[in-house]
Amino acid sequence: MSHQVKTIKWIIWCLAVAFYFYEFIARVLPSVMIEQLMIALVATAETIGFVSGIYFYAYSPMQIPVGVLFDRFGPRKILIFASLVCGFGVLFFGLSTHVWEAAIGRLFTGLGSAFAFVGMVYITSQWFRGERLALLIGIANAIAMIGAAGGEGPISVVEEVIGWRTTVISLGIIGFILAYLFYWILKKAPHGLHEHTKTVPSFIESFKSFKCVVKDRFIWINGIGSLFFYATTSGFAALWGVSFLQHTHQMNRNQASFANSMIYIGWLVGGPLIGYFSDLVKKRKPFLLIFSFLGFLVMVPLIYVPHLSKSIVIFLLFGIGFFSSAQLLNFSFAIERHKAEETGSAVAFTNFLVTLGGAIFQPLVGFLLDLSWTGTVKDDIREYSFSDFQMAVTIFPLSFLLSFAFTLFLKEEIEVV
Repeated sequence: MSHQVKTIKWIIWCLAVAFYFYEFIARVLPSVMIEQLMIALVATAETIGFVSGIYFYAYSPMQIPVGVLFDRFGPRKILIFASLVCGFGVLFFGLSTHVWEAAIGRLFTGLGSAFAFVGMVYITSQWFRGERLALLIGIANAIAMIGAAGGEGPISVVEEVIGWRTTVISLGIIGFILAYLFYWILKKAPHGLHEHTKTVPSFIESFKSFKCVVKDRFIWINGIGSLFFYATTSGFAALWGVSFLQHTHQMNRNQASFANSMIYIGWLVGGPLIGYFSDLVKKRKPFLLIFSFLGFLVMVPLIYVPHLSKSIVIFLLFGIGFFSSAQLLNFSFAIERHKAEETGSAVAFTNFLVTLGGAIFQPLVGFLLDLSWTGTVKDDIREYSFSDFQMAVTIFPLSFLLSFAFTLFLKEEIEVV
């Protein structure tokens, strides 16, 4: 393979990873501007939770067909479309003055974002082979977690300087820039990039594989357990963590944003380590049980122990992310349960269930906050107390316990259906 082809391969891979990175920033964006959104949209906590969570109403169901769409139309058309839609959604969200406009913006953001992870995996699997495949996917996931952390801390600082609207609009424009880069760089992939071709399944074959997966009771138990395991990341870290830390641990917005980003840093460290040791001993269930219970143990003091030092809070948040990263093993369970030709459907359906957590838990926390609200208003927005937040986020340690309970029903010795 020529040096030019190798160079273009890496450029294209980096571009796909950049979109995945961008998608994670867009996903967590509302978490650092909740109060500003409540003022601008004249909204309650429940409404903001719904607006943020509506991202997942588009993202989650799209996890099922995206693989087939990439197989049928290739990465260029799909990624141009996806980055345009994602950028448009972020831009529309930044320009919104009413709740329904912000909701539409989040819906389009979720729709475009749905292609980012699968697009990165598709390009990596097409153009890199052997052991490098797993390594590059792992690196890409780590970079995406940095994007999520960046969407919490640094974006909060930028937002304070130039305002939330300018920050969001600028991020929306980046989506259009990515679309142009996909158009220009992927105009025509060199012939050398098509070495690893595969038979494209028909829609009927894909449907049959998907039907077989959905009929498997195991995949539901595994997926729902995974949903609860990921709930603290999708519901707490992605939206309510910053506000919780401000109200319960006396942090300003920048401190809370950086502290909350430690959950993603924990994921960054824990994912590869836990995966490595799980592969080493060829076990999944013990790791899922141990780390879901440890997640519960570190979540409890964060919520219920007052006057913790900032260093202890940061340590607990890192631990939550580290232990939550064991949730990736649920995907290993799904893959090992099914035949090779059903792998895509098994992973897609599991991811569909997992990402429903954001759609459920983000508005649920807002609903619980409004339910316990005592009527206090400050600067035209509802003021929530320490106890209000304690009650609302109690669902997250409970979600760790529910994940533990579902995992008990999984078989360690997995046989192909």
